[in-house]
Amino acid sequence: MAKKQKIVSVRIDPGVMEEVEKAAKEEGYSSPSSYIREACKSRLGGVSKALEEAEERILELLFQQSQHIHMMQKIAIVQYQAMNIFMKLYLTYTPEIAPEEMEASIARAKTRYRKYQDDVAREIPDRPSAYFDRVIRDFEKLGVKFDFD
Repeated sequence: MAKKQKIVSVRIDPGVMEEVEKAAKEEGYSSPSSYIREACKSRLGGVSKALEEAEERILELLFQQSQHIHMMQKIAIVQYQAMNIFMKLYLTYTPEIAPEEMEASIARAKTRYRKYQDDVAREIPDRPSAYFDRVIRDFEKLGVKFDFD
């Protein structure tokens, strides 16, 4: 047996009523009254459609960001391993420099390193020099030095 519903009279401005009728039609309600009943239930329950949609968008964004972070973690591990292998090879096969050749070697290394920086910067498509300078500043904040002195 269905519960009896109470009839309530509400005064609504004509402009608001037009919006209610339009929304009820767009969202597939049988009448503006059913739309208003559902809106009251949502409001009293503390849940609104806009809030639910916003929550869904936020959750989707968080899921996407977590996937990007996971991918970047994998990339960082691969880069670390590649650098580790390179350092082992370098230290194994590169002889130490004699003290009397050190100054000339440092000068050549600085020149070669600057060329390397320029080559890397050219490979970055958007404002290479500004990007490279920012990367250097970020590393320097961490205490990483980018010269041979």
